[in-house]
Amino acid sequence: MDLQMLPCYSLHGVLYVPHYNRHDKYVRPGYGRYHFEEYSSIALLGLGAKKLLQPLWHRSWIKENLNGK
Repeated sequence: MDLQMLPCYSLHGVLYVPHYNRHDKYVRPGYGRYHFEEYSSIALLGLGAKKLLQPLWHRSWIKENLNGK
């Protein structure tokens, strides 16, 4: 499977990556094991995060968006 350049956010040295199944939800390391906090892109930008692109594995919501779902 190919990597895709996807938007991520950096806040205080922590990289928030897109949730695997939920569109416009971003999570930090440890999600699902140590915490369950999710953030929208607007919330992260409001906190002062910087948007950047990172090579990541495919997210399921990308195909859904391309198909108009």
